[in-house]
Amino acid sequence: MKSITADTSDQAQQRYIANIRAMSPTDRLTAAVDLSQRALAQALWVIRQRHPQVDAHEARLVLLGRLYGQEAADRVRLWATPGTESTMQGNLYDALNPVIDVLERLDVGHYIGGSVASITYGVPRSTMDVDIALQLTRRDIGAFVASLTAHYYIDGESVREAVSNQSSFNLIPLRGAVKLDLFVPERSPFMQSVFERVRYVPLAPDASRPYCLPSAEDIILLKLRWYALGNRTSSTQRGDVIGVLQTQAELLDLAYLRRWAAFLKLSDLLAQMCADAGLAV
Repeated sequence: MKSITADTSDQAQQRYIANIRAMSPTDRLTAAVDLSQRALAQALWVIRQRHPQVDAHEARLVLLGRLYGQEAADRVRLWATPGTESTMQGNLYDALNPVIDVLERLDVGHYIGGSVASITYGVPRSTMDVDIALQLTRRDIGAFVASLTAHYYIDGESVREAVSNQSSFNLIPLRGAVKLDLFVPERSPFMQSVFERVRYVPLAPDASRPYCLPSAEDIILLKLRWYALGNRTSSTQRGDVIGVLQTQAELLDLAYLRRWAAFLKLSDLLAQMCADAGLAV
């Protein structure tokens, strides 16, 4: 089994992946949330040390500006109020639940993808973004935006453009440091297959509900597609894919992976990633 990173030997990687495989999906995401919480706390501490005159609320806005741009921080400043800081774990589910509630009430197909899905099936890492794919239509836009205005910075025009152009828009909660990236995917045989194969997975031991995720095979294919679109340069995307391949290994439906990789013209990339992960495809 080959290592994902240059600073880890192949033997150490094999032992590490064995430890990851022994963890439940919930434990993997909990570990990632803990890493993210520690990174967030450290970043806020550094800001307060360098700028002792700012309070916790202002420090959070400074961090938002560094993570997502000053325009986003300024808009949240207009909407949010001080005294609403919380932990990263609280942020994650506080950020997710109102959106999922609205999507389920409107009967909009959706799944949580990106790093949350790849961590659940693969190797934990810190993250501050949550990706949600949703089958939002024009008729649902008004109710969707109106239902979330009290909890998020949301730009109705960006939502309409995303639905029209099959692109993306952002939601930034009025507290915390999590950003939600929402994608309206293209209508294609592949995406139809992804939505048909979604599954409900508990993301935390004390979570009030399970959450809808793509299958392990589909998050591999989705990540491969993003990796290819980025000129095959993202070490993060590559690491996520190899982490899922190594962790899921014999549980994967390789025939499904081969079929859709061919459809997406990603067969060579899948073969290379599998070889790097020590799998035969």
